[in-house]
Amino acid sequence: KVQQRPFVAFIWPKAAHEPFIPAPWYLDTWDPSWPDVEPRTPNWNCSAASRKGHHGNIATQPMIDDAAATVITGVFKNRWRALLSVDDVVDATIKQTQALGVESHTYFFFSSDHGFELGQFNIIMDKRHVYDWNTRVPLYVKGPGVAAGSTFALPATNVDLAPTFLDLLGVPPHKGMDGRSFAAALRRDTATRA
Repeated sequence: KVQQRPFVAFIWPKAAHEPFIPAPWYLDTWDPSWPDVEPRTPNWNCSAASRKGHHGNIATQPMIDDAAATVITGVFKNRWRALLSVDDVVDATIKQTQALGVESHTYFFFSSDHGFELGQFNIIMDKRHVYDWNTRVPLYVKGPGVAAGSTFALPATNVDLAPTFLDLLGVPPHKGMDGRSFAAALRRDTATRA
């Protein structure tokens, strides 16, 4: 039976937060096509001289030794494995909307919290520094009028989600509500195709 009334479902898995323990059935999963180590950007295990002008503990971090590198790679792989369960939840959710006959008129928003550093500026693992890899938040949207593979350059943050949800429902936001709707950008014909 097709759902007639609008509904909202929030699903918030904890993965891939610490303690980074994958589901038992994914504990040893690692496909040969996946990377052997975490992304090792130019600032991964970088010299003290290159960090000299940086704030706080960035400037004073020791070099990453083999034992620390092993921990970093283990965290990277277990976070990846933990996300396989999130993939399962996303898949099951979409399949359920298909079974209910509501997928074609349902918006799916997939996001996360901020990024995570694993060895950048010699920090073994953290997320509290104001660098691009920590502050970016992924957001993927699927739904009516959203062209597959499209993107838009409008800056948006988590505070913009509630006004966007209301806008998609045709409900005006509360007068004092923070954030702005980006629904028009999602459905815009001029959105860039990826």
